Amino acid sequence: QSPLIGGDVISKLSKDCKVVLVRLSEMDNIGVGDTSTSLSDPYTEMKLIPVDEVTGPQLQMSSVIPGTVRPHWLPPELFSFFVSDMKMAKIIISVLHYTPTHPIPLGDAVLKLNELNLTSAPINKSFKLIQPTTGKAQGTVEVSISVITLDEFESFQEHTVYEFERWVGHWGHDPSIHMLTAPGRWCSADGKHFGPEIDSPSVCPAIPTGWVVTEQWHTVGSPQDADGWQYATDFNCLFWYPENTQSSFFVRRRSWHRRVQKTATSFTSSTGSGYIPPTTSTTQNTSLSTSTNNNINTSTTINNGGGTSGGVTKSKRRQTMFPTSS
Repeated sequence: QSPLIGGDVISKLSKDCKVVLVRLSEMDNIGVGDTSTSLSDPYTEMKLIPVDEVTGPQLQMSSVIPGTVRPHWLPPELFSFFVSDMKMAKIIISVLHYTPTHPIPLGDAVLKLNELNLTSAPINKSFKLIQPTTGKAQGTVEVSISVITLDEFESFQEHTVYEFERWVGHWGHDPSIHMLTAPGRWCSADGKHFGPEIDSPSVCPAIPTGWVVTEQWHTVGSPQDADGWQYATDFNCLFWYPENTQSSFFVRRRSWHRRVQKTATSFTSSTGSGYIPPTTSTTQNTSLSTSTNNNINTSTTINNGGGTSGGVTKSKRRQTMFPTSS
């Protein structure tokens, strides 16, 4: 995992520099990494070539989706690349099967940016994955791609936080039911800071002066779980499963997202963090609650974005959204 490009580096980039946004959504029929199960624990590495002289290497990783050859990332995971020369630049998508020591390559795709006719409107593309050992095609990767200016990139932010719950006869967030290994209901995107509320200063990214919320906090559901929960045996698990299929799953998590935008004049949002606690659960037979995981940062989360909504088709997936104040 590589750190995000800092503001000090961005300030050195030419104003002609473009920002390419790639959202990873799914793959189909990828190679098998575990022959004992005929499945894989896939994740991706994306990198920009040639290496930009100002930013240096831009290598980013997705989260791991366990036990499948047809992984889905919901919501799609965002990767941002700073590109000085759109004619020469390529993005390499490498798919690997996770192992603790030596990941197993499953396939690569090459995105030649000058051939994609990119605009600020995201386009959905499917690319064949080529196995590095045989040179044969095996599976596809689905992404949404767009390009924006550096000014546009610096005018938008996408914020992400995680919510956690534990099962104790019911799903709950009452601190009395949490163990000492569960330091809080809400967690920052990098997995390092926890708090009792989504707008806790240590958890929720601050809204800069002169910025407004353009998309309130919301979750994105999946085909397996309409409210977007992922399940695991404990908070330190590396793998989180999209469906509650095992009796040993005692914890769950989901991500919340919002978008903020810079305005021409200074503005203080009347909705604050964009969140008002609900009085009832968003899931049947549950009470809204959580705990936390010290190992959620298995993916590189990009908090800056820009342009449009980035390819998440809201009409196709149920979203849970907190009510906003008037």
